[in-house]
Amino acid sequence: MKYSRDQRSEMRKRDMSTTQVHETSLNSTQSSSSTAEEASGPIFFWREYEQPYGFLCQWYPSPFVAPQVHPTHVFGCAEQYMMYRKALVLATPSEPDDADSTNAATADAEKGDRENLPNRILSASEPGKQKSLARSVKFSLAQFKEWERIKFDVVLEGSLLKFSQNEELKAKLLATGVLELVEASPTDRTWGIGFAAEFAESCRDEWGSNLLGKALMSVRESLKAEAEAEVDTG
Repeated sequence: MKYSRDQRSEMRKRDMSTTQVHETSLNSTQSSSSTAEEASGPIFFWREYEQPYGFLCQWYPSPFVAPQVHPTHVFGCAEQYMMYRKALVLATPSEPDDADSTNAATADAEKGDRENLPNRILSASEPGKQKSLARSVKFSLAQFKEWERIKFDVVLEGSLLKFSQNEELKAKLLATGVLELVEASPTDRTWGIGFAAEFAESCRDEWGSNLLGKALMSVRESLKAEAEAEVDTG
């Protein structure tokens, strides 16, 4: 079949258009694949001064309020919030363990330490001091069980307060996308993984619980859903 010059010209245009569509689709697929590959690795963090992800650390300066926990105090960081909540558990009256053999004077002194502990932590400005104060008083067995029961929720709440009340930090957290957040603390297998970042990938099967990373990822999802809901309601 013979075609006129105009028909041949139109056919060439359709062929070029089809090729362009195919190339665009291919480029889009390759771009998505590349993005997925780039987004496959975890984000490791540990110390508050380490860049660019030190802001994920509990010790990072991030003032926020929690009126449901304390009516007036401005918490300086998420660590202070966590240690204050821990101190409230330690200050709760509890029967001494059977193994305790303290005399009355010692018991009274320990009681005073427990009762004063929450306020001492609120008065301490350095997160390291806040942590050491919380460790200076021993749990009773009942208190230990209570802290184990609530500790993840406490850190989850503190992290949500931290990021929801600090817009710059919230933007940074949301910018991590869907990447896994991992506290690469070589000394903590509960809140972190028990390995430094440089050894983490090769030891993944031996990681600890990474509870802080999991709390942060949960907060990220909550904030993302909240932002999407605001856009939808416009």
